[in-house]
Amino acid sequence: MHRWAWVGFLVTGCHVVVSHSPGEVGVSDAPGAGRALRDGSRELAPDARREAGVVDRRAEARPDLARDLRVPDGVRPEGGLADTRPPDKGLPDAAGPDAPPPPLGYPCGDGTLGSVGCCSKQSWCWVSPLPQGNDLTSAWAFSKGEVYFAGAHGTVLRWDGKTFTREAIDSPSALEGIWGDAASKKLWAVGPGGVLHRTANGWAVQAVSGAPSPYLRAIWGKSANEIYAVGNNLVAVYNGTSWQKLGTSPSAALRAVWGGPTSLYVAGNDGIWSAPYGSSVWTLLLAHPGGEVRGLWGNPSGSQIVAAGTSNLLARSTGGGPFVSANPSGGSTVINGKVWGPDTTGAFWIASAQGLRRLASTNAVTDIGLEDPTGIHGVEGSPIAVGRRGAIWTYNGSSFIPQHLAATGTHLTGVSGSSVSTYAAAGGGELIKLTGLTWTVEAKPSGHSYRGISNHGSYFIAVGALGALGGAAAEKSGAGVWTLLGAPPVPLAGVWASGTQSAEAVSGDKVYGYTVAASWKESATLAALNGIWGTTTAGNSERYAVGAGIFGNDGNGWLPLYAPAGVTFHAIWGRAGAAPRDLVAVGAGSVVATRIGGIWSKATLVGKALVNLRAVSAGPATGSVLVVGDGGTIASSLDLATWSDEASGTDKTLYGVWTPLVSAAGSCNAYAVGETGTILCKKAP
Repeated sequence: MHRWAWVGFLVTGCHVVVSHSPGEVGVSDAPGAGRALRDGSRELAPDARREAGVVDRRAEARPDLARDLRVPDGVRPEGGLADTRPPDKGLPDAAGPDAPPPPLGYPCGDGTLGSVGCCSKQSWCWVSPLPQGNDLTSAWAFSKGEVYFAGAHGTVLRWDGKTFTREAIDSPSALEGIWGDAASKKLWAVGPGGVLHRTANGWAVQAVSGAPSPYLRAIWGKSANEIYAVGNNLVAVYNGTSWQKLGTSPSAALRAVWGGPTSLYVAGNDGIWSAPYGSSVWTLLLAHPGGEVRGLWGNPSGSQIVAAGTSNLLARSTGGGPFVSANPSGGSTVINGKVWGPDTTGAFWIASAQGLRRLASTNAVTDIGLEDPTGIHGVEGSPIAVGRRGAIWTYNGSSFIPQHLAATGTHLTGVSGSSVSTYAAAGGGELIKLTGLTWTVEAKPSGHSYRGISNHGSYFIAVGALGALGGAAAEKSGAGVWTLLGAPPVPLAGVWASGTQSAEAVSGDKVYGYTVAASWKESATLAALNGIWGTTTAGNSERYAVGAGIFGNDGNGWLPLYAPAGVTFHAIWGRAGAAPRDLVAVGAGSVVATRIGGIWSKATLVGKALVNLRAVSAGPATGSVLVVGDGGTIASSLDLATWSDEASGTDKTLYGVWTPLVSAAGSCNAYAVGETGTILCKKAP
């Protein structure tokens, strides 16, 4: 059973994190395990066939598209990723008078595959990545039993030695830095929304006098009564009671702050400055014209200070002397991230988009291939790195151990299901099966990029693009394998499965029909189209297409139904009932168009910024509807007139939504999928 465990030797179902010789750190592939991502998270290699075989029928229609349908290694046919990590040997429990404060939020599960991760206040929970998928930017540790992580969408995660908890923060603003006072266990975080402070009753905004709307990027303190935060042309100081804007500050967008025994150091666009505590007279220590210094940290005595930034800046100040380049000539890593150190060996660590860089006390540099780390901190002399898609890595003295799992890192563009199976399709070509709360990558056809998926009972079909050659399609019936199909010579944007091995798809201004006997044939020319949906009742089919307007076909040909000026629609859905069927179409500018009792009307979701709404489906409550879109938007309605915003817990774009016909207590009664492999589950009461 995989549970969060931050020490020891780690094995996942895909690859092994192994020990290296001194000075070498990283991840490597296990024999036969398929391709491993540099970040250590799960993405399965497309190099082996399932024993049952794979059928490729594309060559029947277009021989030029004949390819193998690849099935990833390391996939169990049922039950998801094989779990071979050792039993929990997690960080020590905190106890006694220094025990961490009680949780102020929502649990994130125990890391067991097949369980949910962090949940929002309205029970939208992460299924992938685990424990959550919002980008992380920074970390702060009081001990191995009390670690905090901050990031996008107001995310603060708390590790208590056994489990993660998502702290309850009402602000969806991103957090870019976090700092805590070890003596008082008080905690602050900063971002575009200013300063947040963790109190016994939750997180609260603290105003900065003299800076009504501060954009703060970094925070550091000497104690709970002397804390500094920096941002655009701003240095702010906290005196234990209130925040004040420091008299003057360098005229630059400041991105990093750290303090030595006698002076405060700040860095940002164009350079590094210092000033004695209590002074606002700044001295330029290092000019970096046209560049950004994004990381700055030193040892407690101030005898070693390391800075990093864009334009390959990596510099060290020794004994109070000038900053001298520490970047080896010809280095391939572009240094542009945060800094922490020294570790137990005296080395400093630098995070950047190309991985981690370890700067030894001898100035020897080692590059470590982690996937896009965005922040670095440490606990008890050992580094902790964070990154995009909720990535967390801990260090065991020789290797970085991933504490996150992900079905895929590519966008999931649609989700559909039956009473037996649920599938999501990915822009990266993966076809992912969801069984309860467990995911399995069933297929990853080479070169495919899917835009839509639909099913008719146990028959599923996914469509999209195949490189520059045109369309792509794959189908699956019952317990069979995914089969590649011939497709029109154009990318397909959406699909509706009208029956077993029959479907309609849209591309540009065209509608294409598919049958197993005739393959794909153009059936109509309408207008620019993005999506299609239909239903068949007692042998009679209705289908509706949307894009630059809404079109319908009741079996007697396509007709324009509704085309409000300036509106682009992305998806449409209809609920059962007397004719004419009630319809809901969603699109750009948070627009929702409805047909109720045969009358069309248009409304705009209020309460949030205008976004693209991407998908619509039945909701879990009888007669309800769910819509999803950009910025993690989820809204629901019972009457198609009044819409309620649901807290998704993320700002990731959501491209697909689907509700199972039946859901057991405690299981998922709705799924939403989207950007960078996001899978959310609406937990049933």
